[in-house]
Amino acid sequence: AASNEGVRQPEEAERMRGVLLSAGADGFVHVWDLVIGQHAFKMEVFKPAKSSFGVVTMCVDQSMSFLACGNAHGTVRLFDVTGLQTRRDPTSIIPIHTFRTHLTSLISAHFINAPSSNIQGSSVLVTAAQTEMRMWTAEGEHIGQFGREHWDLTCGVKNRLRKDDIDEEEFVEEDGGRSS
Repeated sequence: AASNEGVRQPEEAERMRGVLLSAGADGFVHVWDLVIGQHAFKMEVFKPAKSSFGVVTMCVDQSMSFLACGNAHGTVRLFDVTGLQTRRDPTSIIPIHTFRTHLTSLISAHFINAPSSNIQGSSVLVTAAQTEMRMWTAEGEHIGQFGREHWDLTCGVKNRLRKDDIDEEEFVEEDGGRSS
């Protein structure tokens, strides 16, 4: 009997064995295939029209199902990257939520309690340049700011940072225009 051991199946040949994500000022996340050491594709996260809209921080949840990217204007954009190893078309990766978390540049983002198959019920911890740490639901609802008010995650969301709460001069939409 002939053995198929070591023979790669056609669908397996298209799958990346390991994935590395990188990002920068160009506003794109670059997906790299670690096995062959080559760039697989890039996906647009923020419009590259202004260099300040580049990706300054990003993180994935423990299951590698969701990606959060932040920019210098305090905006977080979440993507469903389930099955990223088998994707070759960057247009298949679309944002599921976009929300403004701070008025200044973000420096760090982390998923907390992200379930493997559903973004609902997950939280994103975001830190800004002025050292404020805020927790948000993955849907963009503000839970609280560390060192200020107390919150109880079991009681639901209390409030949300809205455009009305932000000085109009400081709130800039991602396309470079003013908010309305």
